[in-house]
Amino acid sequence: MTEELANKLLGKLDSRQEQILQRNLDALLQVLVGEITTEIVDSEPVDRVVIHVRDEYRRVSHQHILCANIEMRGVTEASTKHQLIERAALRLKKAKSQDVTAFRSILADEVQKYITRKKTQYLVVFPFNVRWPMGSKGRRSVTVLGTRILVSSWPALTRRARVKSWYNDLKLFTRVEQRDPESLMKGIPFVIAIDARHEQEAFTSANERFELWRAALNIAGAAGVFHQQMGGSPRPIGRFRAPRSCGVFAASGEYKMFFYDHRYWPPPDPFGIEIPPDVLDGATGLLGHLTKPRSDQDIQGLILEGYRKLGAALDTDEWHQGFLELWQILELITCRDRSGTFRMDEVRDRAKRLLCEDPLKIDLLQAAYLTRNRYVHGGSFSDEGMLEFEMLESVVEYCLTVLSALRRICPTWHDLELFYSHAGYTYLISG
Repeated sequence: MTEELANKLLGKLDSRQEQILQRNLDALLQVLVGEITTEIVDSEPVDRVVIHVRDEYRRVSHQHILCANIEMRGVTEASTKHQLIERAALRLKKAKSQDVTAFRSILADEVQKYITRKKTQYLVVFPFNVRWPMGSKGRRSVTVLGTRILVSSWPALTRRARVKSWYNDLKLFTRVEQRDPESLMKGIPFVIAIDARHEQEAFTSANERFELWRAALNIAGAAGVFHQQMGGSPRPIGRFRAPRSCGVFAASGEYKMFFYDHRYWPPPDPFGIEIPPDVLDGATGLLGHLTKPRSDQDIQGLILEGYRKLGAALDTDEWHQGFLELWQILELITCRDRSGTFRMDEVRDRAKRLLCEDPLKIDLLQAAYLTRNRYVHGGSFSDEGMLEFEMLESVVEYCLTVLSALRRICPTWHDLELFYSHAGYTYLISG
C-alpha cells in the first residue's frame, strides 16, 4: 500500500531517477541534522522542524536536485516541497536507513498529511496604486478564476484587520531598506479571502489571481495602442505595476506576515494610475473567458499560462528579454512543451495557422522569427528593441485570442494537435 501511495503522489520511479535520488539522498543525510517537535496550534497538532546543517550550500543543492526529480502531486510551492523533503529525510535518518524506496514511502506519507491538512481562511491585501473609474462606483469587485477580489478602502480595512501591525512591521523592514513604509502601502487595498493551509500558500494562491487580474489590465490597456518612447530610460509597456508589498491576515483580522517585491520600481504616482472605463471593461471581459481548466487535457490551462506569460512580458523594460518571453508563449501554445522535439521553424509554421491567413500578421511573425534567430544564434538584438517587442506582442495576443475561440471546437490537447497537423485555418472554418 505504501508503494502504491508513493506512485500515486510522487509518480513512478525509473532506474535513472533512482540513481540520482540515491546519490543525492546519501549526500543530504550526511549534512542534515535536526529534530521534529509537535506543538498544539488552534487545538490541532502541528509539527515543527528544527534543522541544523554542517554545510548549507550542499544541503540546499541536494534538496534542490531531489525536488527537481520528485513530483509531489497537490503541492505547488517550492518552499513547501523543500520542507517536506527535509522532514522525510530526518525521519529516514532517525530510522537509520538510506534506502530510496523507504524515503519515497515516508515522503508520500508527508505529502498525504500535507494535502489533507485542514484549511483556514486568510485575507490577503494588495495595495494597488490605481484610481478606480468614477463611473464604476457600483462595481466594487472583480472575479478571477472563481475568486472575488474586493475593492476596499483603508478605513474599511482598518476596521476589519490589524493594519497598524502590518505598517509597524514594514516600518522596521524599511528602516534597513531606507524606504518610506507608506510608499509600500500606496493605493487602493484590494482584498482576497482565500482558504489555505498556511500563510505562504495563502499568498501564493491569492497572488496568482491578483497577477492575472493585473495582467488583464495591462493587456487591455496595451490593446490597439502603438507605443513610442522619446529619450530617458526604457519604461515597461504595462502601466499597472505590481504592489510593492502585501499583507496576510487571519479571517479574524489578526496580522500574520507581509511579502515584499524586491524588484526596482520607480517612485509610485502620488495620485495613482487611473483605470479608464474601457480598460476596466476589456480586462473584466478577458477574465470572463479565463476559467479554470476542467481536466489535464483541457487546453484552457495552456491559454491561462499564455496570458500569465504575456502579462509578465509587459512588465519588462529589457526588450531583448521580453522578446524571448513572448516567443516562449508561441512555443507554449504550439505544443512544443509537450514533445520538445520540433524546431523553431515548426513553431513559426504552427503559430501561422492561428493567424487566420492575415498577411500582415503572418509577415510580422516571419520578421520576429528572423530577429529571434539573429539574437539567439548571433548574439545581436535590434537597436529598435521596443519596436521588435511590440510587433511580436501584437502577434502573440492575436494568437491567444484565436486559441481561446478555438477551444470551443478543439477543447483538448489531442484536438489541438489535429488542428496544427491539418490545414489550420481551413480546418477551423470547415469545423
